[in-house]
Amino acid sequence: MKTAQSYEVLKSKDYSAFKTFIYSGHFNVSEEHLDHLVKSIQEKNFLKDFPIIVNSKLEILDGNHRYYAAKRLNIPFYYWIISDAELERINKEVQERSNKWH
Repeated sequence: MKTAQSYEVLKSKDYSAFKTFIYSGHFNVSEEHLDHLVKSIQEKNFLKDFPIIVNSKLEILDGNHRYYAAKRLNIPFYYWIISDAELERINKEVQERSNKWH
């Protein structure tokens, strides 16, 4: 599997290869938000400017609605893969910062 080097933006239309990653136990697609995104993308496709962020297992960390909008339109979407090491570093930093708030 190709991983992003320095956040290289990759392109795909293979929707079945990607999975919705659940942070807190559930993710609900807002149909209203999805409809708005579909309309915006049809007017001006901004997906390349706002790539979806995935982990090494192609689980979507950020950009679920953009993924579903591209899927609905049957168009390619753009993404970058965050390395497991970088994800671990970010999670550790978030945990350390949140511990300081308590």
